[in-house]
Amino acid sequence: MLRPSLNNILAIKTHDLLSIRIVVNLSKNIEEGIPLRRNFPLRNLNLLSSKQFTVKIKLYSDGGQLVYENIYSTNDFGELNIKIPTEQLPFNNSISRIQVYEISYMKDLEILLGSFLLDHPHLLRNILITDFDKTLAETSSQNPKAIWGSLTSPITDYPTILPTLNLIKGYLKDAYTPFIVSSSPHFYESSIRDWLYQHEIFNAHILLKDYRQMISFKGDYLKFKDVLAHGFYKLDHLLNIIFMTNIPDHLVLFGDNYDVDHIIYLVFAQIMMNNADPWSIWKNVKDNPYFKLTSKQDSIFLENLYQVSNLLKKHNKLPDIKIYIRKTKKQTDWSALPTSVNLSDFEINYIN
Repeated sequence: MLRPSLNNILAIKTHDLLSIRIVVNLSKNIEEGIPLRRNFPLRNLNLLSSKQFTVKIKLYSDGGQLVYENIYSTNDFGELNIKIPTEQLPFNNSISRIQVYEISYMKDLEILLGSFLLDHPHLLRNILITDFDKTLAETSSQNPKAIWGSLTSPITDYPTILPTLNLIKGYLKDAYTPFIVSSSPHFYESSIRDWLYQHEIFNAHILLKDYRQMISFKGDYLKFKDVLAHGFYKLDHLLNIIFMTNIPDHLVLFGDNYDVDHIIYLVFAQIMMNNADPWSIWKNVKDNPYFKLTSKQDSIFLENLYQVSNLLKKHNKLPDIKIYIRKTKKQTDWSALPTSVNLSDFEINYIN
């Protein structure tokens, strides 16, 4: 029997804002499934289905008191993104736990999807954001055979990129909060989390590209061109992380030169370190071949740029940013770097 389950949750509370991102999908009850010894992405292709859900969110204090309750509808892909100003939350300083229920799938039944602790401001002063493919694992999708192999093999079958992994583990020992921002399809999440657990990374927030939006007429956030153009998706998630976590003291970015991480990270650093004019940044990337913004993406991107710019002005501080780029066999191509970004203004640490 299929039942609603929580595929992803991100719940972060700062002094000003509570940000919640959840993704709900239909899956089999665990006892009805075949025991999985090797978890690989093809087993999760059921996540290509889409459905709208109604969820109830409850927030609890440290002492277990219910302090907030509300009902929301997800989009057609089961995704919900909400931001609640903390001034609207009673006892906001004591809120520590969130419970999520699905209430529309079965009549008169509230299905508990999960109970989770919130990330709090003192945990968010040091942020680490990393790509996954070719940054942490030497995966391959160069041709149909390689893509099929990727779908039908656990990620642990691919070589681990130890220099990157060891550097990241060093930062995690220094209390950095990790985010995985990858263009891998969303149904790779379970396999990626298994890989992270096997390498003793237990608290990473995973953000992957939802391929349903690119092949559906219902989606307006991502379009089919975003299958290959990763710039908007990744940069928008980087800006959203900053907006959700506030301005960190230290921000470390890990990527590779195989695709566009080096371009995206420098545009992001230009925004964060120089508090660059949002309109100028937008004009420089909207027609860039790695971005190719649609009219809807124009408005989303500009709104997030202005939100982050206002945050930087409000806090009157700039984060310390360090960028690591793992060198693949591919030559690093800077030709698509927007003209507003000066390469010599930034220090890049290369990983061989």
